Amino acid sequence: MIQLRLKKQFGRHSKSFALSVDYTIDETSKYAILFGASGSGKTLTLNCLAGLARPDSGKIVVHEHVLYDSDKRLTLPARQRRIGYMFQDYALFPHLSVLHNVAYTNSKFFPFLLTKNEKQRCMELLERFDIGHLANHLPSELSGGQRQRVALARALNANPSILLLDEPFSALDPLLRRQLRKELLTHLSSLPIQTIIITHDPDDVDSFAGQLILYAKGRATKIQNYQEKR
Repeated sequence: MIQLRLKKQFGRHSKSFALSVDYTIDETSKYAILFGASGSGKTLTLNCLAGLARPDSGKIVVHEHVLYDSDKRLTLPARQRRIGYMFQDYALFPHLSVLHNVAYTNSKFFPFLLTKNEKQRCMELLERFDIGHLANHLPSELSGGQRQRVALARALNANPSILLLDEPFSALDPLLRRQLRKELLTHLSSLPIQTIIITHDPDDVDSFAGQLILYAKGRATKIQNYQEKR
């Protein structure tokens, strides 16, 4: 179960933006979708959950572990939250190989002095996504789909308790989205963790949503029993 109660204010007057959400993602389904227009607060929510942004107030609980509680002045550092995050533009390091990009999230001696076990784990992840042969390539040498797989492997290398995907198909050619949507579903179906996906594409909602949270102007509304209504 994931509990999110967040308040975050940016700016003042006409240019201000306020995030104010309070909802729970239960464990009844594998996927949850945050759906809404750009600028409605979806990415900010994930950044607060991952520890990349700090709310003004609220509470974050993931599987009974409190990650943030403003009343108790508790803020767990991002690196200790065990959250895998695949960014919208994948955010791969352009000067590092595929192997070292994946190693980044869980290496004791990053970036180059990988232990034998660390390298083996990274290679197993790459092989899982059929890109082991690209381990020594740079991101600039990869296709959009290959970069997506590297970013997903890197997120999973953090040994996460939950996985966050910020618009995983937005950086892809529209003709590739249907194919890679099916591919991602196949990969995620074998993982024993919940996944939260940001999108404003209705096709993503139909493909993934077990739990649907609608965002608009910094507010969120959970649609109950969405999976049963489809």
